[in-house]
Amino acid sequence: MRLGTCAVRAVKLDSDCRHELVPILKGLQHLYSKPRVRDEILELIRKDLVGDKSSGHGCPGMSCWEVLVLAAVRLGCDPDYDALHDLANQHRSLREVMGLGVLDSRRFPRSTVNDNVSRLRVETLEAISQAIVGEGRQVARTTPKRVRVDGFVVETNIHYPTEANLMLDGLRKMLELGAGFSAATGMGGWRQHKHLLKKGKGLYRQICQTARSRKDKTQRMRELYGQLLQHVRGIASRCRKTIEVAEKQTGNGDTVDGIVQDARLKELTRFIDLTLKVCDVGERRVIHGERVPREDKLLSLFETHTPMINRGKQPNPIEFGRHVVVMSDSASPRRSAWLPAGGPDSGSG
Repeated sequence: MRLGTCAVRAVKLDSDCRHELVPILKGLQHLYSKPRVRDEILELIRKDLVGDKSSGHGCPGMSCWEVLVLAAVRLGCDPDYDALHDLANQHRSLREVMGLGVLDSRRFPRSTVNDNVSRLRVETLEAISQAIVGEGRQVARTTPKRVRVDGFVVETNIHYPTEANLMLDGLRKMLELGAGFSAATGMGGWRQHKHLLKKGKGLYRQICQTARSRKDKTQRMRELYGQLLQHVRGIASRCRKTIEVAEKQTGNGDTVDGIVQDARLKELTRFIDLTLKVCDVGERRVIHGERVPREDKLLSLFETHTPMINRGKQPNPIEFGRHVVVMSDSASPRRSAWLPAGGPDSGSG
């Protein structure tokens, strides 16, 4: 203990204050008074911060207890790192719980706060939560009698998927990447990329208008889809030729320009493959009238992990995202959440 500091357990907190920070600091005070649990948690943090290296070397950082206090505030109050940096340097009660007294002039740079708190792994935070819940049950002398399990869908950032708008997404990305690569390397063949995109948008608008029509539209939809498929596949073929020419002209891949070009070519190849997959599904469903299984469909070119979840609940019976399971028990306010095992569709019920 340094001059001007008091014991963590002796720090006086305002019991009348309703700010969410106060109960967090009180909980940390209780945790500090339990050496067994405290040392167990600090050892978990030390492994994330230092690992098998010596803590006596390197730049001055933060102690494991200081990191624990700031991590608890970060999780409990949800401040950004700028606000957390300000609290660590200006909030007197928080600094006293961290073990810093009024006379202590030590200040933490923002980078130090960010680097240390963000170094804690999700598995470490889960283990810390389990240890704290176990200690809380020892204090309350209660055991869980009821367990409640529920689930919800975390939606991904995608638009409502149809083969037509996914093909338009792929067309836009292929033209954007192909024309951009051509301009960067001096290759030709993409002078009309804006016109080609405009043509694809025109076909897409006609498909949307036909889909809203009440007249017999099956044959018209097949014709429009056929034109869009031909247009998109033609652009994909042109992109493949651009990649072949670029691979022959690319020099040393170890240079910065070579690495950037390789990354662009890989991204272009990925969007070509995804777009052609959507084209195949659209041809099977619209042109041939085939009923396509869900596992063969692609719902987004940008977030390819997105599944379709049919929960059958209003107002959104069908959602696009990841199913998350949440569990809580009667003896603890803490809730556990996880993604169900067995793939993204395993929680679609």
